[in-house]
Amino acid sequence: RRVPEINTYASAQLAVSDLQHEMLTRLRLDEETLMMEPLKRYSLMFPSVNSQITKRESRRQEMEKLNARVEKYKEKGSPKVEMATLEAKKATADFAKVDSMVMAELPTLFAGRLEFFETCLGCFVQAQKLYYEQMASAHAETLAKLGYSEPSGDDSVKDILDSELDSLFGELAALSVTDSTTVAKSAKS
Repeated sequence: RRVPEINTYASAQLAVSDLQHEMLTRLRLDEETLMMEPLKRYSLMFPSVNSQITKRESRRQEMEKLNARVEKYKEKGSPKVEMATLEAKKATADFAKVDSMVMAELPTLFAGRLEFFETCLGCFVQAQKLYYEQMASAHAETLAKLGYSEPSGDDSVKDILDSELDSLFGELAALSVTDSTTVAKSAKS
């Protein structure tokens, strides 16, 4: 191997650095548009879920408190048992109403989450794949400009990088959150 000239090395390093900065900026933008914004939109689709869960919990606590009060009055033989029993029944009915609403909304929320994010994740994986491919290409071009030749045989730089990318996408496909066909399609395109 020959030693590259300093100017050639500096310009090649600057070109790779500029490309990397540009690609990282684009990748961060893709992360925001492909993952964070859909996540915010998805949470806005069910605005009442958190408030309903909080409401359900407070109604449950109120119901338990009133039921405990009824038991306490029964033990003491207090004349307030009838009134406390009526309050407890009303609290139980309120809890049941709120509980049924929460139990109706939560399955819808959970059922749609994978389908909703599958597309987002597939697009984001594709953006990451593009980033790594372009960086690998830029580094290969830089090495060629500097006069370094690719090793011969089965261990070419491209084959090694392709193997590592396939391994990375295989690991992503194995995650239970993703559908392996979506990630595999993203990796192939």
